[in-house]
Parts: sequence; structure tokens; C-alpha cells
Amino acid sequence: MNKYNLQNFLTRINGKDLVDVLITTEDEVRRIDAVFLKVKKNSDEFTMINGYRNLIGDFLFFLRSGAVPAGIGKQGLKKFETVIKSLVDQGCFKPTILTVFD
Repeated sequence: MNKYNLQNFLTRINGKDLVDVLITTEDEVRRIDAVFLKVKKNSDEFTMINGYRNLIGDFLFFLRSGAVPAGIGKQGLKKFETVIKSLVDQGCFKPTILTVFD
């Protein structure tokens, strides 16, 4: 199993409430940041981790602010659409948040 697989992460958080999604996402960011300290910057592993970290970190930014992150933008945020829709269905976000995908 790939430790930096976005689909695996999305499966873990989909259907959870906002608090659990925030906790899981924050834990994932901390885990990745700890790995960064041990990886050589010009390695393939660094490149893979960096891309995954950008996605997860920017998703965390969105969860906290409701704003589209400049880093991954709408295109990257679209990867989290199922989770965001689940949070809307649970009443954690207003349906208007989905306008970020328009």
C-alpha cells in the first residue's frame, strides 16, 4: 500500500463528520511533515511526498477557511469534491460552498 496515495486518504475520511475529517487531515499533514525531515530533496520519494503534501495541506486550508487554495486551485480541490459534498449533506457546510466547483 502506498503511504502517499490520495485515494486511500479520501476513502479514510469520506463520510466522517467535520471534526473527524479535520483531525485525520491534520494528523496526515503532521505525518508527512515528519517524513520530510528524513528524505533527500532531489529524490523521487521527495517529489512524490511533496505533491501529496500540497494536496492534503491545501485541502486542510480549505476546510479551515472555505477559500479555494491558490496552490492546488479549483482543479486540485475537485479531487476532494466527494468528501466536501458529504460534509454538506451532514450539515457541516452550507450548500453554497459547492459553488467553488462552478
